[in-house]
Amino acid sequence: MADNEWLSSDQVARHLGVKLQTVYAYVSRGVLLPVRRDGRRGSWFAAAEIAALTTKAGTAPVRRRRAPGIADDIRTAITWLDEDHFAYRGHDVVELVASHTFEDVCTLLWERPASFEAAPTQVPEVGEPYDRLLMAVTQTGAADQGRGDLSPDAVAAAGARCIAAGVDALGGTLGPSGTGQVATAVAGLLSGRTRRRGSRLVRLVDTALMLTADHDLALSTTAVRVAASVRADPYAAITAGLAAARSPAHGTASRAARQLLMDTIDDPAGVLNDVLAGSRQPHGFGHRVLREADRRADLLLPMLLERAPARIRDAWALVIDGLWERRGLPPNVDLALAALCVVEGLRPDGGEIIFALARIAGWTAHAMEEYAADPLRFRLRGVYVGPR
Repeated sequence: MADNEWLSSDQVARHLGVKLQTVYAYVSRGVLLPVRRDGRRGSWFAAAEIAALTTKAGTAPVRRRRAPGIADDIRTAITWLDEDHFAYRGHDVVELVASHTFEDVCTLLWERPASFEAAPTQVPEVGEPYDRLLMAVTQTGAADQGRGDLSPDAVAAAGARCIAAGVDALGGTLGPSGTGQVATAVAGLLSGRTRRRGSRLVRLVDTALMLTADHDLALSTTAVRVAASVRADPYAAITAGLAAARSPAHGTASRAARQLLMDTIDDPAGVLNDVLAGSRQPHGFGHRVLREADRRADLLLPMLLERAPARIRDAWALVIDGLWERRGLPPNVDLALAALCVVEGLRPDGGEIIFALARIAGWTAHAMEEYAADPLRFRLRGVYVGPR
């Protein structure tokens, strides 16, 4: 069978609308027959068998028809994400970053050439990065007299304008167009001085931008798709994504992870014990979707640690290994972005800046895809529990 004819245990649970423990109960009762696949972790189930359970009463609960907008019902051709795969439009992301740039990834995600031109803004230099990004996107949209054009070419152009305006609002300067242009500007604004295109820092930032450009239906991406579903213009949709991402549980999570790494340098055993005891949150570890490994962190962290002083490497290794061995918590991309800022001496909010600018690329692709779908499909119904 092809890959799309098999479902993982988590996918089966979501498809049937049951808990993972219930799936295991079906297996023990012989209702479901799991198989092991070469090179794949966990149990797998034939998609046809699961489909049969939703129509055949008496063997297992038939999944009730659900309201539109549930994640399993949103078909997307943008990002393939599970424990074994992380691909943009079928191209393995780890392989992409080895020989491509952020501009190439935008071109792939948008399915059309990505061009970034300097976009001077009038955003005051106050507030947090997300404040300035929100103002820059709103200002850029207000200046676009054709912002109501929802055609793919127009949406892609709007996304490129938002990224360029964001770079300018945060103090960066876009140079001549070409590969590495955005990463060069971002590396300069994060380090406080002009960087040469192709330098080590630019390459690291470019890698980080590519790795964080999209991650399937993350909550901020869902916010973008909800806005696009009601046919809000692309600037409004991207604003919705920025608003949802502006949270210590999402887009700004690398800031707390950076503080954990800084404290770890001075007292690795103390930080590990505090996290294990529950008196400190494991910022930068674990993921709601990726339980065993975050391939973004697996790629970026070694690139940083190879140049870090031995004292830092040993301290971080103690906490990283300890949380994996004792709690099963792998390092995630927030930790990798935090490590990038610490090792390369970048501004403390550098991780969230990279995340936000990069994710605009993915949000743009998702908005394009949602505009092509039936409108208003995210209209959910609440379960009323108030007085009657």
